[in-house]
Amino acid sequence: MSVAKRLTRSFGAVLLGPVVTLAVQIVNVPVMLRVWGPALFGEWLLLSAVPTYLLLTDLGFGNVAGSDMTMRMSAKDADGALETFHSSIALVGFTTLVLALLIAALFFIVPVHHLLHLSAMSPKEAQLTLLLLCVNCLVMLQWGVLMAPFRSTGRYALGMFSVNCIRIVEAAGFFIIVFRHTRPPGLAAFMLAVSVAGTLWLIFLHLRGARHLPIGFSRASRIRIRELAAPAFAFLAFPVGAAISTQGMTIVAGLTLGPLAVAAFNPMRTLSRLALQLTDAVKNAFWPELSAAFGSRDIALARRLHRTAVQVSLAMAAAALVFLAIAGPRVFAFWTHGSVAFSGTVFHLLLLAVLANSLWNASSAVPVAANQHKQLSVLYVMFSVLSLALAYLLAHRIGLAGVAAGMLFADTCMAAVVVRITNRLLQESPMEFALGCLDFTPAIAATRQLLARATGRGGKPLTSMR
Repeated sequence: MSVAKRLTRSFGAVLLGPVVTLAVQIVNVPVMLRVWGPALFGEWLLLSAVPTYLLLTDLGFGNVAGSDMTMRMSAKDADGALETFHSSIALVGFTTLVLALLIAALFFIVPVHHLLHLSAMSPKEAQLTLLLLCVNCLVMLQWGVLMAPFRSTGRYALGMFSVNCIRIVEAAGFFIIVFRHTRPPGLAAFMLAVSVAGTLWLIFLHLRGARHLPIGFSRASRIRIRELAAPAFAFLAFPVGAAISTQGMTIVAGLTLGPLAVAAFNPMRTLSRLALQLTDAVKNAFWPELSAAFGSRDIALARRLHRTAVQVSLAMAAAALVFLAIAGPRVFAFWTHGSVAFSGTVFHLLLLAVLANSLWNASSAVPVAANQHKQLSVLYVMFSVLSLALAYLLAHRIGLAGVAAGMLFADTCMAAVVVRITNRLLQESPMEFALGCLDFTPAIAATRQLLARATGRGGKPLTSMR
């Protein structure tokens, strides 16, 4: 299968994820409020928020292992890929076992019901719900490692499509069960059952398509785990930096301008960042192909992939942002029922931040795909912290526009450093990269093919990246 075909299939599979998430978010709130009421729904949200942090405990090994295995498979090093796969299974499996024992102990010690001041659930319901949700997250923790061989064998689209289909089954059953007035423990048990079935399905697909990468830990290596540890820990900086930026800006707005400012700022930021769903799908689609290019030492292909990823990402972001710049005020007023004030200045600054984010996010696929993202991750956290300080100072002078300017500062700085780091890895000068990006023929063809795949209309295969 050509690179172009794999890209378009990956893009379609990845794009299905945010579509499912958006649909669930739109329907989830009114349905559960109607059936359960605000009190029980609020307690469910409180309990379900706690276990999600367990998903960070794979320390980024799933993504790092996927990149490493892809590079090794492209370099015809199947034994090295198997060693990485088994090392990741051993580490994540050991982490899961330790967490399971810890959760089992806390289940009998911590008075969850009293600690969280719950009233709509009984103590037994609260403990059982939290236990099932924690076990569910431990099961899903294995998905990162299971996706690594899909990435490395050119079947990333199949893996992502399968994961999103599992989410669709869970969402459909979720609403059916809620409408049957099932209590939280029953809903948590259903989610766990779907996750277990989904894990078994991913294992079946893996064994069917990659028998040369059997599941196990007989080839696990301490040396390989140590080699992957640094990029894996560095990968954790990305969700940390994102949390600093998103939650931190909310806190800054609240401290300097009050709750009403937060009520206006957060919806504007959410609306402005809808375009990032598209650009993130582009990055994830190009990621495995870039790893394969590095593994085969095809720097010329990696350069073309990088340029096209940046062009497609910026083109999609620009189109979405133009629409939002025009229709944003009306959409915002409809969405919020006119209950909070809209600021054109703040919104336009947020749109510019999204444009800069689209550039560096797409370009960051190169160092991430090569597991050379340690410097990038440190800079991301640093700029996120600096942006909070800048937003705090500017908010006192120019209000919410200062908070938005802080976000624009962080994304602009990241765009400058990420492109420089990427060009260094690709052995390409900034001028060569800029001139290469001026050739829009591959990007136009790629965008047309990606959108055709996403909408199910097919299209002619690309030839520029074969």
